[in-house]
Amino acid sequence: MIKMSPLEVAKFWMQVEIDQNSKLLRTSSRWLGKCWNWTGSFFQSGYGRYFQNQKSFRAHRISHQICYGVENASFLVCHKCDNPACVNPQHLFLGTSKDNTQDMISKGRLNRSRGENKGVSFCKDRGKWRARYMRNYKSILVGEFDSKEDALKALHFSRNNPIC
Repeated sequence: MIKMSPLEVAKFWMQVEIDQNSKLLRTSSRWLGKCWNWTGSFFQSGYGRYFQNQKSFRAHRISHQICYGVENASFLVCHKCDNPACVNPQHLFLGTSKDNTQDMISKGRLNRSRGENKGVSFCKDRGKWRARYMRNYKSILVGEFDSKEDALKALHFSRNNPIC
């Protein structure tokens, strides 16, 4: 858990774009509300990056800590909204890797490619082929490649020669 002064908390929230309707309705327990998007810097993965004392943290984890006072490194802070830029505390929940994977499956976000192409997908925004596989409910990214064949070779090699 990182310690934040009231000034640091205020600076954190200054980097968040909050919809006016969300401000008015955020106390309603049945209304999830709109995403509160992080406007500061980002990690390459799309998650907000918050800096404090020359260290970087994921912004949604800080938001959860500020609002709920709970920080446990063994748990993930997961998104109900599936928007990595969102820091709305109503959209966040603590969970394990298994909880996060099951949430992803229940929402149909798991790439269920079959046969010879299983584990390889094309990332349109990067123009690259991605190779990844699952181990213990965690998605392991092998890497990004220029061709589908290179991604398949790397995936086959990494599955047969795991690092851990």
